[in-house]
Amino acid sequence: MKTYDEILNSISNELNGIPKKYDELYEPGEDHSHFPKRLLDLPKEDRIEYFDSKRISHKNLDQITNKILTYCSYPVRPIGLIIGPTNVGKTTILEKVVYSLTMQNIQKMEENAGYIPVGFCEALNSVKKIYPWNYVYKLGYEMLNEGLTKRGISPSFRGDDTPRMAFIKALKQRDVKIFQFDEAHNLIYAADIQAQHDELKTCTNLVNTHFLLYGTYDLIQFINPNSQLGLRTIEYHFQRYLPLEANEEDFSEFCKVLINFQNFLPVDPPPDLYDKAEFFYFHSAGCIGLLKRWFLKSLSDALFSNEKGISEACFRRNSEPEGKLLTLANEISVGERFFKEQSSTNLFVEEQIEKKLGIGKDAKQENYSQNQSKRTRRNKPFRRKPCRDPLVPNQ
Repeated sequence: MKTYDEILNSISNELNGIPKKYDELYEPGEDHSHFPKRLLDLPKEDRIEYFDSKRISHKNLDQITNKILTYCSYPVRPIGLIIGPTNVGKTTILEKVVYSLTMQNIQKMEENAGYIPVGFCEALNSVKKIYPWNYVYKLGYEMLNEGLTKRGISPSFRGDDTPRMAFIKALKQRDVKIFQFDEAHNLIYAADIQAQHDELKTCTNLVNTHFLLYGTYDLIQFINPNSQLGLRTIEYHFQRYLPLEANEEDFSEFCKVLINFQNFLPVDPPPDLYDKAEFFYFHSAGCIGLLKRWFLKSLSDALFSNEKGISEACFRRNSEPEGKLLTLANEISVGERFFKEQSSTNLFVEEQIEKKLGIGKDAKQENYSQNQSKRTRRNKPFRRKPCRDPLVPNQ
């Protein structure tokens, strides 16, 4: 995972950010919506590095990023879950949040060398039943204190501090607004999900920091196992772009991303991606992260094979096998169905909520019936019912 300084150095504040290292290659007056032509004269490794570090903004990415930046201003601090399919671009959101919050607070950081508005680390995978929180806390602590010694600040850490307390102290001292855990679906693979949530809940109670968890659809299990956990989370669905048959606007946005990639692939002649949009959609499942990784593999293959441009055959041999795409499609189907059911109105569920809480006309009628049944006396065996005996005339 990239360090704090690497993220800041690799992302520009432009909409389609040009890596700062290559910005000087543009000739005066050259169009910045394409790669600099002088890049073609550089070694293959530089051209591959250029495209790898290129960031393409798009609608879904910007929407989720803006929601997260709004979320950090909430007075309450629910645990944020950013959930989406594999290789949709979740780590790119994490990096963009780091960059955006840093730029918003750059003046405060200059005034206070120990201030860090946002932190992050990777949630490690666990092969044991007990999740290794101590190692995660150490990663977070090291990230928050990275580079402070160069600025003349010594991180306070007592020898008797546990890794959790050292991490909590660092969050307080750096006044961190948001701390992000990448690959957070690894938390689910431990034995007790509630134990992982309780660990994060303890952290939120001790510090004034918002915690964000980025993960695949496996992280859905973290949403609502019980009310204690469910009411402490807020979910953001970072979904893929939908196909043409399902949503024309989404597919149009996907085509815009294709055109941007076409403009920034440093080859001559450039490949014609737009005319084969459905082919590229099928092999990327609408996930921009997977699409870029595929293009990066194809670019490397074409350059080291001394091809002119990138041929369709090159794209095909570097695409993911259909068996892997089927596995991804199954995960997407389950995840999207869950969020669709979450967002849709379910009359049966509403009726059940009203019934359980005792509200609504049906609940009122049920309460009345119950009260009436309580008032009804039950006769004992062989006891006469209360009634008036018939009058017998005098003989």
